[in-house]
Amino acid sequence: MDELRKKVRDKLVTNGLTTKWLTQQLRTRGIDVQYNNLSSAMSGTRSGATAEGWLFESLKVLNAYEIAAPAWQQK
Repeated sequence: MDELRKKVRDKLVTNGLTTKWLTQQLRTRGIDVQYNNLSSAMSGTRSGATAEGWLFESLKVLNAYEIAAPAWQQK
């Protein structure tokens, strides 16, 4: 799960996105997660199947963002 957390954090930084933005994107996909819970999962202070699910879905959201965003918009 450490590698998954690192990938999510790296993609957020690379694309200039925030955890708040990611939380909103997850909610639009029907995933009910609070900002502080997602942040805890990303920092490693929250673990378990639910936290891992949030991180897995986060990675899917970020991968889709990178595919859909124009190259000039990505950093």
